Amino acid sequence: MWRKSVIGHEAMKMTIGDNQREFDPGVVKLIIGALGIYPIGSLVQLSDGGIGRICGASENKSIRPRVPILIDNLATEFQKDTGLITDLNSDKGMFIAHAIDANGGEIDVRE
Repeated sequence: MWRKSVIGHEAMKMTIGDNQREFDPGVVKLIIGALGIYPIGSLVQLSDGGIGRICGASENKSIRPRVPILIDNLATEFQKDTGLITDLNSDKGMFIAHAIDANGGEIDVRE
């Protein structure tokens, strides 16, 4: 069965919300542990308004990944990964506010 493509975060939410119909819960747990809720490459807006791209999970914290800043909260753009890398596991005051669809939409992660 074909379905409309979705961003990585949305695919993870759908997999977690499967309620064991199609996916073994142990396998889902391993996938989330390996990839995180926000797969590498996902675009996100941070709580300070900056925009970044997930580059990897923080040690033992797949829900608080490392995020290189692409556009900071002052609208400064950083080219070729020259922005500061924010480790959300270390910076407890910062969090992911939204997953961003590269096609222009945003997904509310507080659902």
